Amino acid sequence: MHPEFHLPFDKWILKIKDHLAVGESTTIQKDPNKSSYFDAMPMFWKNMNKTTRLRCIETIEEFHEEAKRNNSLPWTKYNILSLSKFVNIQYVHGLRVCYDIYKKDKSVISGPSER
Repeated sequence: MHPEFHLPFDKWILKIKDHLAVGESTTIQKDPNKSSYFDAMPMFWKNMNKTTRLRCIETIEEFHEEAKRNNSLPWTKYNILSLSKFVNIQYVHGLRVCYDIYKKDKSVISGPSER
């Protein structure tokens, strides 16, 4: 890009945010024989206890609330790195999918033995 038109990355992302579709193609399919998505959740999610799963969801919801207040994006580098207190950094991308599933089915917070 020509230097006259160069924008810092965070401003450029905001400029093109309506054209981004990151993560929308990733889904978890619910087993039609099950009443919850919990069985389809990643192993790192199942290995968390209910309190940790709830704290993780609350943290992500705070990202979204802050993004609305600041007219920014929720999935910033800082926010992504802060999720590493819940899971290994290599699994943080999966938390986004878990959060999307949670919005559809709140029962994924409680495992089968915790309901």
